[in-house]
Amino acid sequence: MSNPLFRGDAALFRALCRNQIISSDYRSGLGVLWSFLGPLLKATVFYLIFHEIWGRSVTHFGLKILVGVVALQFFHSIVQYSQQGIRQGQGTALHTTVPFEVLLFPTYAVPTLKLMTELTICWLAAAFFAGAGIMVWVRLLALGLLLLAFSIGTGLLIASLQTLARDISEIWHHLSPLLLFLTPVFYSLDRLPENVAGIVRALNPLCPFVLAFQSSLTASPVPGAGGAWIASIAWSAGALAAGYTVFRALEKEIVENL
Repeated sequence: MSNPLFRGDAALFRALCRNQIISSDYRSGLGVLWSFLGPLLKATVFYLIFHEIWGRSVTHFGLKILVGVVALQFFHSIVQYSQQGIRQGQGTALHTTVPFEVLLFPTYAVPTLKLMTELTICWLAAAFFAGAGIMVWVRLLALGLLLLAFSIGTGLLIASLQTLARDISEIWHHLSPLLLFLTPVFYSLDRLPENVAGIVRALNPLCPFVLAFQSSLTASPVPGAGGAWIASIAWSAGALAAGYTVFRALEKEIVENL
């Protein structure tokens, strides 16, 4: 027989997820399109600027930029939602026995729904311009789940550690914009010196995700994409395990000190 407390927590979790979605811009008739407008405009600007420099010899250059921008923007939003969710849930957690995760994780519902919507639109564009089939869409959604796990783990790690050292949030605030330039979104790794490309591929955990997204979406060669799926799985598992472990270890401090 199932535990009634577990059933209650699960019902609360579903209700909070539903409330997050209802209160988002998905209430509007064009909510889905509004969520896609930001990455579309950013990808368009990158395409116009960098096509003549790096993109003329790259197959489906625009699609590769678009899916890369979608992936990076989602990662940043999850980290931000982690920090906001912990701050907002702290007051409630002080006066309830509900696990903090039940209060925190529903904040990921809206950005996750947006990611799946944006990946579906990317797939539709790839179906029109590159003849992508249904399996491409399946691979994109699977990669999206891996990216979700990695992003949540990273977000929990950063948000938890900043309760011990406030400088963590400042360091992240200044370093996070650099990820756009350290990730092969509007350029390919073969445009970098070999040693630099190796460092980017080895030390930037977002790099394999973007490479896997680009190669899966366009079914065209992407320099450095070999082993990107395996690396994405490894980074996802490692980040989620590390982030959740630190979050649970510091949960009392998070609730009391924020």
